[in-house]
Amino acid sequence: MRILLSFILCLVMASFAFADITVTGKHTVLAKADMVSFVVTVETEDKDVKIALSNNVLSSKRTMLALGHFGVKAENCETLGFSVRPQYQQLLNQPRQLKGYLVNNTFKVTIPKKGRDSLGNIVGKAVVSVISNDVRVSNVGFGVMDDEALREKARVLAIKDAKKKARTLATEAGVSLGMAKSISESTSSSMPGRYYKAAESNSMPIMGGDQRITVTVHITFHIVGESRRLHDDRWN
Repeated sequence: MRILLSFILCLVMASFAFADITVTGKHTVLAKADMVSFVVTVETEDKDVKIALSNNVLSSKRTMLALGHFGVKAENCETLGFSVRPQYQQLLNQPRQLKGYLVNNTFKVTIPKKGRDSLGNIVGKAVVSVISNDVRVSNVGFGVMDDEALREKARVLAIKDAKKKARTLATEAGVSLGMAKSISESTSSSMPGRYYKAAESNSMPIMGGDQRITVTVHITFHIVGESRRLHDDRWN
């Protein structure tokens, strides 16, 4: 009989060794936007490729000079693309002819918030200062300079949320939690819009808002055996 009970006990323990609990933890943190970014495209065209290139360099320098009044430095700019493409025209019943050359210089600009001026007014004034026949602005967006600190905070709280859920499930199921078997994480961020009223009549209203970062973790815990609570309940 004692051997049989030991064998049954071993089977029970073995079944727990292959059992686990999987939970999902989630947390979202909010922070006020402290920077604005946008994409600047400088595009010039001429029959002479040298003139097209020279004009593009001059327009790019004028653009950077204008942005310098808003605290933009070289480290605040990131080149996204530069190209020189021949342009052709196709006339009826004639072979295509070289029309000229199109030079495109695209870069991303990031402007940190300084002083009391709103981000909406900052980007509005910056756009007005650089826009021209050769320059266009697109992809205006807001964010937080140190978003990694927000992710770390959300990550820690998401793990705590997962652990709390796992403990609750284990307690109610009458089992004990072991070590974590696997952990995975996913992160998402968004910028809920908020309206910035133009401070001046010639300023454009821009949408901005808070940076919202959400971290979701999936954790699987081993089940190591029955808890004392379940063992006691069987005798009640």
